[in-house]
This record gives sequence, C-alpha cells and structure tokens, in this order.
Amino acid sequence: MRRFLPLGLLAFMLGAPAASAQVDLPGHEVPVQLDGQKQAVAKIVVLHGTNDGKGIDPAIGDLPQLKQPPFSAYDSYKLLDRGSVKLDPSGKMSLPDGGSLGLEVQAADGDRYTVVASITKKGGKKFLPGATVSAKQGEYFFLAGQKYKNGILVLGIRLVDK
Repeated sequence: MRRFLPLGLLAFMLGAPAASAQVDLPGHEVPVQLDGQKQAVAKIVVLHGTNDGKGIDPAIGDLPQLKQPPFSAYDSYKLLDRGSVKLDPSGKMSLPDGGSLGLEVQAADGDRYTVVASITKKGGKKFLPGATVSAKQGEYFFLAGQKYKNGILVLGIRLVDK
C-alpha cells in the first residue's frame, strides 16, 4: 500500500549536496546585498507532484530527492515554473494556485544563509506562516504539501552567491 503525505503536511527538508545542487535554473538573477558584503540569488523550481503514472518530467533535471521519501509518495512530477526571487532582503513569487511564496534572508555567514520562508494561499490565508531555514549555498531545500489539482505543489529553493 502506497503511503501518501497528509494534505496539510508541511514537508520541509534541507536538500542533500548531491547532484541536485548542480541543477541550473535559468532565470533573472537578481543579487541581494547583505550587511554590505554578501550577495545572493534565490532560484526556485515549482513542481506538481501526482500519482498519475507519468514519471518525472525530464525538464526538471536531476533532483534525486524526488525519488526518496517523503517525495517518493508521488510517482510523477511535472515542472510548472522556474524563477528567481529578488531579495532585498525579502521578496515574493506568485504560485500556480494563486498564492505566493515569500522569502526573507535574515543573515549570511560564509556559505550559509538564515532564511524565513512563508506561503500565503489565494485570499490571504497563511499555509506556512514562516519557517526559519539554515540553507547552505547551492543546495536545495524544499517546501511541499499544498494541495493542488489532485496532487501537491513542491517548491525547490536554492540560494546562490552572485
């Protein structure tokens, strides 16, 4: 019996430093100035996870995390969007369900960033009011669990020095 992620689940994990850190996400790279020194760009991939038997969209690239729990609870992933978020030190990105992703860089230390991520649903209701993440430069962290068209939205986020 296949195990499914609960509908209201926030699946929040730091990405492994595997090949996923090398996925190139084209988009507008907008630098962030932090404390007058460090600059970064948040690159985002928006995926739709379902169990429709279609597998992983080749346009996604190599994200081995999708084949591991909890993401392996879904057998198909489709690329919906790629983007970059202008952080100065905060910014937003619209999501396919009409909601938005908010990111705010609170600190940078070497190759690590402290980021607060939030998701607001269409109409203003908070799905994720704010989760603090210690993100390593170039490695993905994921936010997932929002119900979307017979599946879920999965957001892969990585910060890259500019």
